[in-house]
Amino acid sequence: MITKALVLLMMVGGVFIGAWGFYNIAIMEDAYQSENFYETQQFEEDLARLAHNIVEKELVLTDEASILALEIPEEEKSEKVRRLRIIEHNLKQAKDLDYMLVSKMTKRVISNISKSQQTSILDRSIYVRWDYASVETSFNPNFGQNYFSNGINEDIQRLLGLSQHELIVAIKPELDPASLYFGEPYNTFTNFKQHQNEYFIGIIIGLFLILFGTVYLTVFTGNENGRKQFYDYIPFEIQVILAFVSTIPVVAIGEQMHTINQFMDLIPILVALVTSLLFWFFCYLSTVRRIKRGAFFKELLISQVLIKIIEAMTYDRKQGRLKPWLLLLLVAYGGMNMFFILLFLVGFNIGITFLLSLPMFIAFNIIVLLFVNERIRTLNKMMHATKERVNGHINYPLETKSLTREFREWGEELNQQQIGMEKALEEAMKGERMKTELITNVTHDLKNPLTSIINYVDLLKNEEIDSDDAKNYLQILEEKSLRLKSLIEQLVEASKASSGNVEIDLESLDAYVLLQQVIGEYEEAFADKGLIMVMDEPMPPFMIEGDGRLLHRVMDNLMANVAKYALENTRVYISFIEKEKNESHVAIEIKNISKEALNMAPELLTERFIRGDRSRHTEGNGLGLSIAKSLSEAMGASLDIGIDGDLFKATLTFPCIITNAELDQ
Repeated sequence: MITKALVLLMMVGGVFIGAWGFYNIAIMEDAYQSENFYETQQFEEDLARLAHNIVEKELVLTDEASILALEIPEEEKSEKVRRLRIIEHNLKQAKDLDYMLVSKMTKRVISNISKSQQTSILDRSIYVRWDYASVETSFNPNFGQNYFSNGINEDIQRLLGLSQHELIVAIKPELDPASLYFGEPYNTFTNFKQHQNEYFIGIIIGLFLILFGTVYLTVFTGNENGRKQFYDYIPFEIQVILAFVSTIPVVAIGEQMHTINQFMDLIPILVALVTSLLFWFFCYLSTVRRIKRGAFFKELLISQVLIKIIEAMTYDRKQGRLKPWLLLLLVAYGGMNMFFILLFLVGFNIGITFLLSLPMFIAFNIIVLLFVNERIRTLNKMMHATKERVNGHINYPLETKSLTREFREWGEELNQQQIGMEKALEEAMKGERMKTELITNVTHDLKNPLTSIINYVDLLKNEEIDSDDAKNYLQILEEKSLRLKSLIEQLVEASKASSGNVEIDLESLDAYVLLQQVIGEYEEAFADKGLIMVMDEPMPPFMIEGDGRLLHRVMDNLMANVAKYALENTRVYISFIEKEKNESHVAIEIKNISKEALNMAPELLTERFIRGDRSRHTEGNGLGLSIAKSLSEAMGASLDIGIDGDLFKATLTFPCIITNAELDQ
């Protein structure tokens, strides 16, 4: 809160600093647009006005005695005398101005300088020469072309043409600082040029402070779950009214200000302006907080009143649903729009009717659109929540407080369904954990007596037994106990693989080389059954990312499955699907003809204890493919089983990796 108050104070300071810079540039706009003092519009106007005073005094008014001798009404005489005295006063104040009024007929010279100075007047750096047809200057070729001085120049030339004179005025080389016409303005111009950059920097700093404060407070004020601040409890409509009322003192003070001589004269209107801006800014920040909370339209007084009216007309609280005659409201909505349009067209030439119909039409449609938009927004929330939950995000929240009344009950029912799904999922996970724990505990309990059986069988084999039947029994006991031991070890491994409790060390591997090694281990078993391996040779290397130990076990299980269940004297096809055929993955396909009819769904073969040989006269236990699938998924790969008649196909798919050769390319 303290930080925000300091930022707000900084913005107020920025208003004053920016106003100071803008004020100084605004009152010296003429100086800002000119490179030197003698090119300013003010200098040109003052010089032209004084030149006109000279011509008017010397050629028209001459002196007071001549005016009084004229046969004109006394009022005109008094006005001419008053005008003469004003001109004499102006020429007296213009200490830096020298002039020569020369008659082209008589060569008579009227001047305020000596004859010796008259000869060098055209050598001055700043002079202007008028005659009846032209204006000649030594410093500004565009002299006399602005709107104000152009009219004066035309009048000067008219008077000079009537009396056949020319006028030369020049500025002294050294200006008198006390001269009201040129000395003081020159010093003011020079001072402005020296500090011009400071005024610009003041404007930039002021704008930066205001902009920075606005952005900072916009970003850090309020949030979607933020509490209301003191100004937020005032309805938005009242805030806007207060802001408009706060502008009244600004307008009133501005109308009373006729002249501004210094920056301090701006303090009253600046204080009023800052106060008004604070009202508007508090209204703006309150609006930002409402928008962040998603409550702007909800908290509008007019919106609340009209929505309650519409809800009373459309919502049945007892039944908890929309009233069946909602269709009539749609018809009424269209009828109201037609009425406003007709009123608008009829009243086009009637001021008050036209002015009322258009705002009413706009307001009516905005209110209806807000009402419909709120319902659509609520429906979108519910649809999004449902979609997220369907995609597996069961805990995705649906805040029913933000829903409109007619959809709130539906949302609460969806939340109740979510709770039920969470409980069901929890129960399923609990059952799965119990199953895994049961398998682990049972296998652990079986290992100890089984180990003893195997050890005692080994001891009996070392004893001298004469009976051949007893030796056969010992051989059968050894085979069955070793098979049982293998089954228990595979159960433990299947349990670990399905629960993800395996250590994985991913590395880049050449799958072709690894598969060749595994096939070599089964070469004798394949030969006994007459199986012929037909394997494609991919473009080396066939690189994948996996754990070498786990991948070896997966391939071993797949080859063991082929050795156990493939039809004798058939071919086994192994294909490598490279990146060119599938942009994001590489795969290994193993296809063989099954010895038994595969009349089951392919996905069942990867379940535990499911075997293709339902007669169970082979040595399999139905865990090989299940373990292979779980280990594949643990490495980020996938194992898919396909069945086409008696054709069995296992596809091992891996995400492709970029090799160094590909990087070099």
